[in-house]
Amino acid sequence: MALRIALALCAVLVSGACLRLEDPPSSLANGLPCETDGQCEPGSVCEYDSSAFDVVCRTRDGCTGHEQCAATESCAFGACVPAECTQDAVCGAYACNEAVRQCFDACRHNSDCNAGFLCADGECLSTTCTAATAARVCEGNACVSGSCKTAFECETLGCATDYVCDGISCIRPCSSDAQCERYACFTALGECRESCDYQEHCQAGFVCRDTFCQVAP
Repeated sequence: MALRIALALCAVLVSGACLRLEDPPSSLANGLPCETDGQCEPGSVCEYDSSAFDVVCRTRDGCTGHEQCAATESCAFGACVPAECTQDAVCGAYACNEAVRQCFDACRHNSDCNAGFLCADGECLSTTCTAATAARVCEGNACVSGSCKTAFECETLGCATDYVCDGISCIRPCSSDAQCERYACFTALGECRESCDYQEHCQAGFVCRDTFCQVAP
């Protein structure tokens, strides 16, 4: 269609010059940030959405809360849609974020995880530790028969893999970042960091978010 219009314009323009016509930009889907109503799809407006904490495209005169939808639905940018969850049981290791009726896919606190799981480096892991998860679940302490032991027991029970007992706690010794995972080596103390406050506390490819070094997006 655009090509036929362009050819018609060429035929009528006295100067003989053709105008290059481009397809109009596609509309923004609901949930995407916007500045004007014209950027949104027909039937949608550009306004603040409390679930997105931003000005986004959303259904015109649509719902503003889950209570306006059926019990098995959630209000998503002004439209009632099937809810991903209404209880933790369907979310695996994670809890159901009842504010948006969607399962968490990352965690900041243990409350973001389902029962029997805890938050470690932004991921929900089983509280029943194994040799493979002891470093994160037990914070470097020993895992014995699925249970984490205390740091004060490290002289008799040892520590997780790659950790050593300094007498009162389990640490991961290092002299460079290569000997650590995710976190940078705290060279002044000769041990790997276990949390972050600044970006430099993380290795390349990770970002410091919510005190965790998480994989960079």
